[in-house]
Amino acid sequence: MEQQTPGVYINEINAFPNSVVEVATAVPVFIGYTAQASYNGEDLANKPQRVTSLKEFVTYFGYGATTVFDLNEVPAGTDVATLGAELAVRPVVMQINKLENYNPDTTTLAKYALTPASDIYYLYNSVRLFYQNGGATCYIISIGAYTEAVPNGTQNQETDTVGGTANAADTTDGKTKKDTGTDTGDQKATPPKSEKDKFMDAINSLIYEQEPTMLVCPDALRLAKDEYYDVAKAMLGHCNATQSRVALLDVYNGAVTSPLTLNQAENPVTDFRNGVSTNYLKYGVGYFPWVQTTVVGNIETSFLNLTPALLKKFSDAAAAAVEAVAKAVEAAADKPAEKAVAVARQRFIKDYAGVVERVGALAKTAPESRDTAFVLDVIREHNALMASNRDYSRLIDNITRYQNTLPVAAAMAGVYTAVDTNRGVWKAPANVGLNGVVAPTVNLSDNDQARLNVDAATGKSLNAIRPFPGQGVLVWGARTLDGNSQDWKYVNVRRTMIMLEQSIKLAARAYVFEPNDANTWVTVQSMINNFLFNLWKQGALAGSKPDDAYSVAVGLGTTMTADDILNGYMNVFVKVAISRPAEFIVLSFQQQMQKS
Repeated sequence: MEQQTPGVYINEINAFPNSVVEVATAVPVFIGYTAQASYNGEDLANKPQRVTSLKEFVTYFGYGATTVFDLNEVPAGTDVATLGAELAVRPVVMQINKLENYNPDTTTLAKYALTPASDIYYLYNSVRLFYQNGGATCYIISIGAYTEAVPNGTQNQETDTVGGTANAADTTDGKTKKDTGTDTGDQKATPPKSEKDKFMDAINSLIYEQEPTMLVCPDALRLAKDEYYDVAKAMLGHCNATQSRVALLDVYNGAVTSPLTLNQAENPVTDFRNGVSTNYLKYGVGYFPWVQTTVVGNIETSFLNLTPALLKKFSDAAAAAVEAVAKAVEAAADKPAEKAVAVARQRFIKDYAGVVERVGALAKTAPESRDTAFVLDVIREHNALMASNRDYSRLIDNITRYQNTLPVAAAMAGVYTAVDTNRGVWKAPANVGLNGVVAPTVNLSDNDQARLNVDAATGKSLNAIRPFPGQGVLVWGARTLDGNSQDWKYVNVRRTMIMLEQSIKLAARAYVFEPNDANTWVTVQSMINNFLFNLWKQGALAGSKPDDAYSVAVGLGTTMTADDILNGYMNVFVKVAISRPAEFIVLSFQQQMQKS
């Protein structure tokens, strides 16, 4: 610029060109139900909400649901393996004293099945497991509060006033809207969305988010099997459309407890391979089996997790015990020694009956009235029950164990985050211990894993979670669902390529509408070369020298024709040799002749 006024002018010249910055690689999205779907009057339903800690999650969405359980006596001769076939986690079969009898000294055993009497929700505990395994930033999409969920994953039954049956939402004081004169015609209210549709809408809403790189839907496991796999297909399709994220999938009903289950013609692994389509497999990663965790502590389980009917059985048994011990005291009136024992026993049982009575009253407290004093009362009475009734103690232990049976995909999202932070996205997320995990629900043999790892028909590989002596529970697999592909077989290769593509794409935006000439081509080429060179030094790319690890080409006659330039295209070809994991290490040994 020609200056007009005498003086000193400063002209700053950029010394360094634009550079490629590595994008985030471990930002999962969790989709499911939450305690609340609003915060400070703002509706959070179906809106991706960024959170950076479990505390922040609780601030926005609240805690987990209180699942209640019931005990059902198992008739003699019943095959316990057939119980609860419709449940994601099978009932816990336990032997305790008959509920109708409370006797701290004698035992009359009966077999019971511990079964959830309300819906199980996995999102909250999955997020906890994610943070225990190294999780950081994530997104949460709440598809509604727990009270809005359809019980047991079933769909709402639509009703029609024309047919003579009125929907409960279309009634006023026991009369239909048509009866009260408020009906405007034959127009019907919009039926509520099914749970599957809620998941579909949540997945579709992610198309506008750039940061997430993983997709996890723990609560989709509440759906019917076919609906779950429809959601899984939608997850894979979404990842293919964005080309910037992968779907972490759990096996439906994957909490199997017997390895013999895998030998059956129909088993969860076969159902998974049949349920997931063959499209976009390179964007999916599957894990099996589910895991036993320590996420839910014993302090979080109490008599509030028991149904009113079950609490009444405890109350009735306590009342019967009070009557029985009163008769025993009366019968021992002429026997001082026996009477002293009976009186002491009567005092203990009366105290126990008082605890049970107070427990029943606390359990009836309305949720909105449960303040800090209520919590302290619950803890006190719960501890008293634990000390005075060993069957109650066993019941609480089994409820806690049941709630700690969780799908593993959320833990893997945390593992991905930790591995990416400590080693890099190019390191396979395998041979890594899981925090907060006691054991997988079933131990797999090498032969079992061989069938998971290689599926010649469809290539749908599943990664095993296995325990090893002295090492804990390890992730023992690093394959995508596209196990037959030489390009996209491994998780780290797929995710590294996503990172390269998205990082270079973001940096190349600065050159949109720049002159499509040699100066721009050289600048873009050097920018990408510098980025790949740094990755090669870190071990992301394989090769003894940079030329063996990557190449970048751009220019007229190389990647473009004159017609491309006239049409506004600048084609850049990038070739990379991504490091692949040593999945099979073969050690060969041979004896040699003694030489001295």
